Amino acid sequence: MSTDDAIATLPASLPDGVELRVTDAARLRTRRALFTEFARIWTFPDYFGNNADAFDECMRDLDEFARDAGRPTPTGYLTVITGAQRLLTSTQEFAWFADSIAFYRDHYRDVASPPAPFAVLLTAPEAARPEVVDRWGSVGMPPVSVSV
Repeated sequence: MSTDDAIATLPASLPDGVELRVTDAARLRTRRALFTEFARIWTFPDYFGNNADAFDECMRDLDEFARDAGRPTPTGYLTVITGAQRLLTSTQEFAWFADSIAFYRDHYRDVASPPAPFAVLLTAPEAARPEVVDRWGSVGMPPVSVSV
């Protein structure tokens, strides 16, 4: 099964109520581009300020945004990033993003009511996987590696 095929089957294999978004890291080369793309895929409100503080606020309000849109409170949040070897070219921006992902995970686990899992699934070509694993490990976030 190809990675694209595996991603295509994700919605059917997720538990009911999990919000799934998919993007390509080619759209996430800078923090500014990441803000724009996450605002698009997670449907941030028009007042989103395109800065780190506003991003943090919006990422912690995904449950509220769902309710405001008339959907039930999600039971989980999954962002799939394809081509993960291309994610954020700046080491500083990458470290910020990795730290932020852990912050959102902790928020939805420890603060949100009801609690919900929050995760990022990274995909990369086989040849790029060691680079992706090393990069995330270098910022204290070693990923779990799975081959499909």
